Amino acid sequence: MKTLALLALVLTGLFHASAEAAPSRWEDLMSGDHVVLTQSLMLKAKVGGTIRVASGATYLLDSVEPLEGLSVVDYLFVPRACAHPNLESGLELVLPHGAPRNAKAEVGVYYNRGCALEVMVESKDLGRPGLFLRK
Repeated sequence: MKTLALLALVLTGLFHASAEAAPSRWEDLMSGDHVVLTQSLMLKAKVGGTIRVASGATYLLDSVEPLEGLSVVDYLFVPRACAHPNLESGLELVLPHGAPRNAKAEVGVYYNRGCALEVMVESKDLGRPGLFLRK
């Protein structure tokens, strides 16, 4: 009986861990969601050097706005904590983990002053897993 209970506990833990590791699809994210970044980002700072955004960083999804005249949706993520509020990057293309390299599913990422992440996603990619996990 103890073995069966232990097995159930382990399987529940494995299911829970695997569910947490998979990023949410872009189309499932809504303004007001609390999210966790599921992969580290290395972005080039405008002043030189690299901005590293660690996997596990927590954000509030502040807005989701389609860009007029383009088939692109703009997501603005505001951090819970900000280590480098004066840094910013230009547009960087990032391929979400799990996307095939030939999928052409890169998203455009800006690191804005105040540590906000602005992510541009083509409408055709909204059903794909993104960079964040909804909490």
